[in-house]
Amino acid sequence: MSDADRIWEMLRRQKMLADFGEFALTCQNLDEVLSKACSLVAAVLGTGRAKVLEIHHAGACLFVRAGVGWGPGVVGQRSSLSAFAESLGSSRSGFGKDRPAAERPGRSFRWS
Repeated sequence: MSDADRIWEMLRRQKMLADFGEFALTCQNLDEVLSKACSLVAAVLGTGRAKVLEIHHAGACLFVRAGVGWGPGVVGQRSSLSAFAESLGSSRSGFGKDRPAAERPGRSFRWS
């Protein structure tokens, strides 16, 4: 990618962020803001999917508050924390069980 292409990409991302900020400041519906955030994150990162997880019951389970690119029945559902940890271990994110524990995300998470 040339320097000019990188600059245009950076400007495109800055515009997307500014547009989102304006939307978030004027929108009265948190679920809409979170859904739009997921869409933008998935687009910018090129992943095709993203989700917002909400901790419930003192960290015992996670609630998928918003998301994009997931199959039917994912958004709006609860999942146990152990099921979420298992899904990380089997994901294609590069943080699977084959990596040393010290390199896996979540080792420094503090649930409160």
